[in-house]
Amino acid sequence: METSIAEAVVLEALADDTAAETTVVETTAADTTASGSAMPLGAALITGIIAMVLIYLLTTFLPKMAAAVDKAWDSISGKKKKNIPDDKAEPSPARVSTSAPCQRCGGKGKIIHQPCPKCGGKGMIRHRKTIKVSIPAGIDNGQTISLRAQGNAGKNGGPAGDLLIVVSVRPHEIFRREGTSVLCEAPITFTQAVLGAELEIPTIDGKVKYTIPEGTQSGTTFRLKGKGIPGLNGRGRGDQYVTVYIETPRNLNREQKEALKKFSESLGEKNYEEHKSFFGKFKL
Repeated sequence: METSIAEAVVLEALADDTAAETTVVETTAADTTASGSAMPLGAALITGIIAMVLIYLLTTFLPKMAAAVDKAWDSISGKKKKNIPDDKAEPSPARVSTSAPCQRCGGKGKIIHQPCPKCGGKGMIRHRKTIKVSIPAGIDNGQTISLRAQGNAGKNGGPAGDLLIVVSVRPHEIFRREGTSVLCEAPITFTQAVLGAELEIPTIDGKVKYTIPEGTQSGTTFRLKGKGIPGLNGRGRGDQYVTVYIETPRNLNREQKEALKKFSESLGEKNYEEHKSFFGKFKL
């Protein structure tokens, strides 16, 4: 546009040289002025382009650079943490995880839409059952008998459990037990103790005869071999121990008392050895 204006002015200046010179001067001045006003506009345009380029670079590459820096820092920090001893390392936050079966199917993986009215879809019901059990000889109080597959039914088609029976031995009015030994006490009369006698002693197998010697003292214990408790699994058999005690007669009549006094007077110290030994220690 500027070139076209200058050519038009020169064509008009051909008619008058003076005017042409003046016109040329004015045109040159106009060109100079135009050139002076065009320089700041170009600079502003260049500055704007540079600014836009900078903004584009900042918005495009700055986040990537920040992410790269963070990643590098994390890797450096991780390497440093690995070199820290265990006793000085910071404890890692605890992670708690829980698991629970499905509330609808109970962990079975299937849902019964029309469950049985008796069992509620569980596949088993509770009821009582009578079972015959063989008690082995020699079992003691508190021991357990196990019956395989006689317990509760298994879940999800599993095998039935075992039935555990805890034995409780009822106390006996005559016998007492200590391991495989049987203990009992037997009363004897004064005459039997003095003269000796054949007694019928009760055992767990029935009555047996046992002869006590004359002069048997109250509290003497006799042993009946093989009359105790059998050992479990046939491991021998214990013994029975019988302790005798003299039962003092009561409700004696006059004649009996007189006869007893005469009998006592006929006895001497030699007939009471323990009596003589015991009271002889207290003589002053």
